[in-house]
Amino acid sequence: MTKETVDQEIFEAIMELAKRRGDTPLNKCPGLWNVKLSGGFELWANPQKEQRKTSGGIEVGPFQFYVEYNGWPFAMFHPMTGGSIGNGGAANSESFLAALRCGK
Repeated sequence: MTKETVDQEIFEAIMELAKRRGDTPLNKCPGLWNVKLSGGFELWANPQKEQRKTSGGIEVGPFQFYVEYNGWPFAMFHPMTGGSIGNGGAANSESFLAALRCGK
């Protein structure tokens, strides 16, 4: 998979997860949208026009996504401008994508 393909697939998987959970449209959330996933991943999405902070104090910009793996920073990205996604042995774009696809 190319980086662009992974980014697009991840964004689409996040939107599908939100639909499965009945949390769409995300911009109706009063703050950050937060979901714990299998495999140790936790996702925050900021559907607001203003910057927001996670409960741990991480600043998430407007329309940006932040992900932790077992409590450690894993990814910060924006659907239009990109960002960074971890690439470790157990935590990488493929394992994150799998967690999104089986999330509830």
